[in-house]
Amino acid sequence: MVGGYGFLLLGLTDSMLGVAGPTIRQAFGEPLTALSLLLVASALGYVATAAPSGYLLNRFGAVSILAVASLTAGFACALAAAALDLWMLAAAALLLGAASGSVDAGLNTVVANGGPLRLLNAIHGAYGVGTVFGPILVTLAIVWASFWRLPYATLPTSSALRRSSAGRQLRALTHSAGGNYAPLQALT
Repeated sequence: MVGGYGFLLLGLTDSMLGVAGPTIRQAFGEPLTALSLLLVASALGYVATAAPSGYLLNRFGAVSILAVASLTAGFACALAAAALDLWMLAAAALLLGAASGSVDAGLNTVVANGGPLRLLNAIHGAYGVGTVFGPILVTLAIVWASFWRLPYATLPTSSALRRSSAGRQLRALTHSAGGNYAPLQALT
């Protein structure tokens, strides 16, 4: 399914910070209000890539955008897992927000314009599943391993898997459009 796995990962990463926040705060010795820096960084990254997404899709194509976003998300999760201070974690949040913005806006556009409506519903359902399991994964990591970084450390591998399958699926969606939607063909 085009983007389903990508949106599942978006839901996971979007929902993990709230549960990990108190443990992150303790790990870095910061006040709880300092975590707002992570939210602001993530939002700035998201807006920076979602706003020009139409231009970027037309210029580089959906497969290229997804590849760069997957690499960026993988790097951001690895950076979050290895962060030595709150500022490194904020850099990771900025990159993760940028990856999320391009995947969210990009795949929504591609699927809405070239795919069946049920596919659009399915990718948003996958996001919902991710938002359910993100807090569960963080909670399990904290309870069993006392380590909030574990879910972030495992997501770079998931991001690479997402990239390997999504490119083929986007090409298949473009082919199935039968030339009825020219911009969709230009995206791949």
